[in-house]
Amino acid sequence: MASTTSDVSPAIPAANERMLFLDAMRAFASVMIVWHHFALYQPLSAQAEPILGRLVYWFSEYARSTQVFFVIGGYVMARSMSSKQWNAKAIRQFIGQRYCRLGIPYLGAIALALVANAFGRGWLPDKVVGLPPELRQVVAHLFLSRNFWVTNTCQQVCGLSASTFNRDSCTPPHSGSATSWPGC
Repeated sequence: MASTTSDVSPAIPAANERMLFLDAMRAFASVMIVWHHFALYQPLSAQAEPILGRLVYWFSEYARSTQVFFVIGGYVMARSMSSKQWNAKAIRQFIGQRYCRLGIPYLGAIALALVANAFGRGWLPDKVVGLPPELRQVVAHLFLSRNFWVTNTCQQVCGLSASTFNRDSCTPPHSGSATSWPGC
């Protein structure tokens, strides 16, 4: 008996259908990112090293999965956006919904961090708590624009490359020197 097209499932799921494997990979990548940052934060990693041993080193060196998280996230977002009909109203609605979905929890985390920073300032050493945040930093975070206040375009590019490629300085690739890119 011949099968009809209704008997065959599509090879690519519909845009609104969840892809559990990708969700699992993004969840795993996000957990690895948290552990990587934990291992890089010296006061915490120094305290955890007697318990976790070489695992702290492994997290600092090999748990870099930010690119995996962003590539999968970009694919999922492009897939969900491709099925929509876009006009000015749809764009405004999309931006508003994304900001509420991502921005409100982020603002809650920023508020919690500000309270924790103020609370811990009198109890913990300055190297752990860091400098008090400036108003311009808080405003930049409100608008999800970390480099908003950097006026030098080269500094923005160097900051992006340093954060993307985990470099401490803006050095040309394979140069081995501490010289910066031309114009920086």
